[in-house]
Amino acid sequence: MLTTIEKEAIQAFRRNEADTRPADQDDRGSWLRFGIRFLLDTGRIVRALRFGSLTDTVEFKSDRSPSLPSEREIEKNLQQRLRKFAPEAKLVGEETGGAPDPDGVFVAIDPVDGTWSLLNRCETHATSLAFFDNGRVFLGMVLNSVTGEVAYALEANPSRLIQLSLFGEHDDAFELPLSQPSSATPLVNVHPGRKTGRLVGRLFDAWSRDEICMVKASGGSPSWALLEAAKGAFTYVNTWAGKPAAPFDLAAGISLVRNAGGNVVDLDERPIDFSGHQGPFIAGVDPKNISAILTTLQDKGTWK
Repeated sequence: MLTTIEKEAIQAFRRNEADTRPADQDDRGSWLRFGIRFLLDTGRIVRALRFGSLTDTVEFKSDRSPSLPSEREIEKNLQQRLRKFAPEAKLVGEETGGAPDPDGVFVAIDPVDGTWSLLNRCETHATSLAFFDNGRVFLGMVLNSVTGEVAYALEANPSRLIQLSLFGEHDDAFELPLSQPSSATPLVNVHPGRKTGRLVGRLFDAWSRDEICMVKASGGSPSWALLEAAKGAFTYVNTWAGKPAAPFDLAAGISLVRNAGGNVVDLDERPIDFSGHQGPFIAGVDPKNISAILTTLQDKGTWK
């Protein structure tokens, strides 16, 4: 069932109404309303991109990852909204940069996490939004504009999933994790990479021995995969072999998993930080499944 804040934000979005409610940046509910409305407006933009011509607008950054001009426009729009709502808050964006404020409030955004997925019209891209205060995340949010899902984790509250109407059904919302059919063995989503062949092979071998119920490697957005883990069915495995995670990379998704009662841990089962993490991690709501997968992959050479 939708809360009052969720319902008000969705109704204002559908009516295309300007938000005239007085801003109160000390009220976490105001931040939540701000975040939901911004994500809904962003989802409309990203969903339209998916059905448009993208080949003429895509650019490639120095690391050869793709970028779209619309991503920068989304970050600029967020900056403009923040100036009105919380003028002291800083912005850290995947496309436009910015420095985190360890002693104040800042908002970290990746407008399209998994841009390759968007360019290829897949469903595994997402918008990731994390709100920090004095170095801790007080609100993490992930939107998938394809599935019509908005998930958020507000500090000291269970993670929630809003399912927007796409085919005339009612909007609805649920606490995470969702109820799952019983399974004696875990389902695994492993993030694919050029050097993960050995790891994937070990997981498929475990699947053949019925130690794992299912293995998939969907790729795309880690934020989206962390939301999937927060739903409760899949345990997510990511080698994270690149540079340390920026605030817009994993923080929102980690919040979703932890507020759903799960955890995101390294190979020694220690909780990872919201930003700055480097190296493999595993996320899920069932600690037994996390431990079982770590046992299956206990040879750390598997991760190289």
